[in-house]
Amino acid sequence: MKKFKNDIKCKILLIIDKASFHTSKDAKAYLEQNKSWLEYEYFSTAAPDKNPVEFCWKRTRQELLQLYSFSKKKDLLKSLDNLWESGFFTHNINNYLSR
Repeated sequence: MKKFKNDIKCKILLIIDKASFHTSKDAKAYLEQNKSWLEYEYFSTAAPDKNPVEFCWKRTRQELLQLYSFSKKKDLLKSLDNLWESGFFTHNINNYLSR
């Protein structure tokens, strides 16, 4: 994050879901320690349709995880990479930012 901040030379707005690793003690400490250049906002827990990450997970389950099984972790990871790099997430992020 700090490298990215140095590259763009401006304040960063991070929009995150409320997954446990985003709300952990360590994550909160990091956000607090870097609040001079890092702002954050959480997606609402009660509105998964307003969170683009949930859309991506839903599509991933529909297009890959519900259709195939993988005996090796490397095969799963390669399939996930191929799916995500194919550009099938074509929704407009601006739809999620309006209040």
